[in-house]
Amino acid sequence: VSGLPAGRQFRFVGFRAPLQQEMRILVENCAGEVHLENLHAVEPGPFGPFGNSIQITNCALVTMRDVENFGNPAVNINASSVVLANCRLGITALGLAGGPCLFASDSQVEISEPFFQSGWSAVCIDLLRSHLRVGGTGNARIAAGDPQFSSPGTPITATLGSVTVDPAVPLLPSPVTSPA
Repeated sequence: VSGLPAGRQFRFVGFRAPLQQEMRILVENCAGEVHLENLHAVEPGPFGPFGNSIQITNCALVTMRDVENFGNPAVNINASSVVLANCRLGITALGLAGGPCLFASDSQVEISEPFFQSGWSAVCIDLLRSHLRVGGTGNARIAAGDPQFSSPGTPITATLGSVTVDPAVPLLPSPVTSPA
């Protein structure tokens, strides 16, 4: 999705990636609203996830609802405003974590009811000059590292930005270490 003008909307709804294939989505230079809903990719190819799965660059507003994906990272955001609701990032069909969940630079990101689990990455959400708000219930989680295959990780890092997390959302390093 590229160059959507202000006042216009684009919706991509109800897609499931074929088995052993990653879902690649590029959203760039959109002044209008882009909505990604009910999109699912749950199995990496035979060699694992490579590169960004969902890339969002220079966009006024992108919403993601009920999106399930993995990648390196699963979502990469640059100079954009993005809202994620009920998204499951980093988890594969086998329950194994499939890479870092979210990287954002120069962006505004709001996350509601996340279920994020980074894989071999030490960081689940990595921010650079960005502002993050996370809300949810005790069913939400942001976890770093895969306890079976990687070293302990940090759920969220922020450089030159801000992070606000609802206390109900658990931040879990795996294996259990310091949450920040």
